[in-house]
Amino acid sequence: MNKLQNILVIGTGFISKNIIGIQSRYNIKNLNIISLSRAKDFQFSDKHITADFTDHSCLRKTLKEERITKIFLFIGPSFPSISNENIISDINTYLISFIKLIENSLENNIKEIIMLSSAGTVYGSSNVSSYQEDTLPYQENSYGVLLKTMENYLILASKINLINYKILRLSNVFGLHHESETNGFINIATRNTLKNIPTKVFSNNSKKNYIFSKDLAEIFWEVFEKVNTNCILNIASDSNFSLLDLCLKIKEQLPNMVTVTESQNITYDTTPPDINNLKLKSLIDFKFTPIKDAIKETLEWEKANLK
Repeated sequence: MNKLQNILVIGTGFISKNIIGIQSRYNIKNLNIISLSRAKDFQFSDKHITADFTDHSCLRKTLKEERITKIFLFIGPSFPSISNENIISDINTYLISFIKLIENSLENNIKEIIMLSSAGTVYGSSNVSSYQEDTLPYQENSYGVLLKTMENYLILASKINLINYKILRLSNVFGLHHESETNGFINIATRNTLKNIPTKVFSNNSKKNYIFSKDLAEIFWEVFEKVNTNCILNIASDSNFSLLDLCLKIKEQLPNMVTVTESQNITYDTTPPDINNLKLKSLIDFKFTPIKDAIKETLEWEKANLK
């Protein structure tokens, strides 16, 4: 008989809604989902606790009273574009709180922490060979530096105290439940077009990897069930696109899309190598949603939730 797994999900935003929202489809028995965030509620969990990540006493109390066995960390620092101006704030809010979380996890015999990280910023502009996840990359903005530092402390805790981990480095996620007005080109461009607002496209035409949120959610549960602990994985699709490529794809669904090209010196941005998913595909068998279908589903979601 499998023991009950009490999962603490920290963060109930865009990605969390996609992942936890499909958990019931996977029929993973004996999972009890407790969510914690600033939100007043979270419809996809069995129990929700309204608290901030910096509320260390509440987190410690939750780990103990709810008998948590595993943690899903689905929050991170501020966006790359503002991270260099928010270094101290991000350290206090996320890094220190994360180290406290690890300490409290060890005190309460937590078995595993699954952490979401970022492939684009963690890898900086370095070149790689073989599996990207096996390299020691250099970061080029504070967002990437902080996430890699969090990764390092989690790996250190594993080596010293035998807590297990999975670090999932995400490419650019788009799709259902996306509500940000400042981050996420595909959703914002689609939303702007529905509102008859021109979309700004910067002249930098480098290609980046994009993954549909539904694909990410399904991959997460595949990895949760089938992949051994103490691993680092890129969660990325098979294709890379420039902003121009994406505009053409969106225009296939929304011919009235209007773009305005601007030049921009993005000092915070990185030009990473193509984020590859070779390691992921060596561990699980997964068929990605074609970009045309993914954008169509994203459009339907944006239409249904247009404000």
